[in-house]
Amino acid sequence: MSLHLLALPAALIAAAAASTAWACSCIGHADAATQLAGAQVMVIARAEWTKPERGASDPRQRVTRFRVVRTIKGEPRRAWQFAHHIDGATCGVVFQPGKEYVVIASAWQGRMSTNLCQQAQFPLAEYEAAARR
Repeated sequence: MSLHLLALPAALIAAAAASTAWACSCIGHADAATQLAGAQVMVIARAEWTKPERGASDPRQRVTRFRVVRTIKGEPRRAWQFAHHIDGATCGVVFQPGKEYVVIASAWQGRMSTNLCQQAQFPLAEYEAAARR
């Protein structure tokens, strides 16, 4: 077998390993109460629009405006705007206008933001019970 034929599989394995290193990696939470304790806001809300975040240095940074249906934790508002990435490698999320979401967010660099790792990992009833404590 020629060295050229062996080089191709080795290159593919190296590329796969490199792409895995750049992928989003989330640390799981022990329970809903632990996840909720680390957040400042949890709402059930309908996405209204998403647009590029003004002044962001990363072109994949977006801001989505949500119309709040119900507040689980945090300041009760009629609407929130949350910053987020849209690229999966940076734990990004994409929100579709008109669709309802459970959004968990925290303050980051002076604004409220969310990401893939902050998505609800437990049944909604467990977050509601934790919020009442």
